[in-house]
Amino acid sequence: MTRARDAATNSHVTTFVHPTGAGNNHIPTGGATDQVLTYASAGTATWADAGGGGEQTFTATGAISAGNPVGFNANGTVSAMPKMAGSAAALGSGAFSTGGGRQPMAYDTANDKYLHVFSGTNEKLFARVGTISNLGITFGTAVDSGTTLNVFARSRGELHLVYDDNAGKFVVSYCKSDGKGYARTITISGTTPSFGTEINVYNGTTYHTEVAYDSNANKVLFLNAGNQDSIRGRVGTISGTNITLGSEANLGGTAMYPVPGSLTFDSNVNKFVFVYGTSSAASPYKARTMTISGTSVSAGAEATLASSGHSNLVPYVVFDPSINKAVALFRENGFKFRLLTISGTSLTTGTTTTIPLTTTPVSGINGEMFSSCVDPDTGGIVLCYSTGTAETRITPAKFSGVNMTLSDEIVVSLNRKQNGIIYDPDADATIVSTLDSAQVFKASSRPAYVGLAAESISNGATGKVTIIGGVNANQSSLSAGSQYGIPVSSASLVATDTDPVGIAISSTEIYLRAVSI
Repeated sequence: MTRARDAATNSHVTTFVHPTGAGNNHIPTGGATDQVLTYASAGTATWADAGGGGEQTFTATGAISAGNPVGFNANGTVSAMPKMAGSAAALGSGAFSTGGGRQPMAYDTANDKYLHVFSGTNEKLFARVGTISNLGITFGTAVDSGTTLNVFARSRGELHLVYDDNAGKFVVSYCKSDGKGYARTITISGTTPSFGTEINVYNGTTYHTEVAYDSNANKVLFLNAGNQDSIRGRVGTISGTNITLGSEANLGGTAMYPVPGSLTFDSNVNKFVFVYGTSSAASPYKARTMTISGTSVSAGAEATLASSGHSNLVPYVVFDPSINKAVALFRENGFKFRLLTISGTSLTTGTTTTIPLTTTPVSGINGEMFSSCVDPDTGGIVLCYSTGTAETRITPAKFSGVNMTLSDEIVVSLNRKQNGIIYDPDADATIVSTLDSAQVFKASSRPAYVGLAAESISNGATGKVTIIGGVNANQSSLSAGSQYGIPVSSASLVATDTDPVGIAISSTEIYLRAVSI
């Protein structure tokens, strides 16, 4: 290639010359507006679309279409960014009472559906069935049980729900307007829940009654705090749509604070772990084992989780089968966890360790600082919590020894506090609820964002990706001047001012700039 001045026009002329020196010009015919000449092979050039800025070549894992957002994999290849969440689905009819309240969820493994129960219109007990498909949720009609709940059912978390996979029924516990504790079964048929016979579980003052399922004994356990009293337990057996109860046992221990506790089943040793707030300022959080034998329940010795904290801020516990330990989550001069190991009927409480969150949790709707579920896909648990701006966030967590490692934090809601989380084993996803909606998430991490594919790339092939500073011209239906990002609920660009990846300069082109997603 030579560059010389044309005396007639007083301008520079660039001439492509064959490398053998034959003097032949080799500018190819064709070309279009805004195209540029690029090197093709020795002695030749070809016309190509302008990249518009930064581009790099990468090898693809999985097929990538031109314009797809792409990210780095651990092996250095790139893949199309996956959709990590469905859109929020409104819980719909059977409107919640002002102030909301606990709307516990449980999953039906026989029907591949899940159930919400909640205090709805006129403080009645309602149930609603949800079905998951392709990260979306559809709800059946909310069914009114006809039972009027205690007015504190909303503010004190008196609704609790569990699924008995042996009977194929749910069990809901609640406090009625008479202040006593009750329970009944719920059965799903299609997308319709039906309520079984009501039973009186506790005849004294009842603020809340925890309920959990023992998959070894095929029975449910009810635990009640009473009016700031010691723990009382009863074992329930489901037959048809009825529940029969064993004798009530006074399990003793420190008087409980009248807020919900948290109950999980350790399938490794077939015992429950119960964590709860107490009326003691010196030891506000306790834990102990619970064991079912026949139709009776017994409790192990109390173990102290914290020496300071707030009894009205509810601790949480979840059994993680990947480490065969229960994980207790609580607040003590910050947000902490302990790993709990069962030996006989005793608990060994591991070291109190700070949870390495990037945002600060606040009290949820019923005082819960956290809710959590196991995610076998990630080999750990998923933390769910509210933040100081009333947002709801989730973060996958894994354990190595006593260390907790967190994955990316995902924003579920910008204006609603968390109300619970469960795992759907059929969809391999988690379901997160807030005051008036629910949303489905894949808790595995996305690849690290790179840019937008500048061309289609086959699996295993190499191709060009527009990176920061470049212009990608493989888009459609953009609005010039608008910012676009890649929220977890989408695998493509969406107009947003939250964590934008770039700004549209035409309907088909977007300029990519520095971003954090």
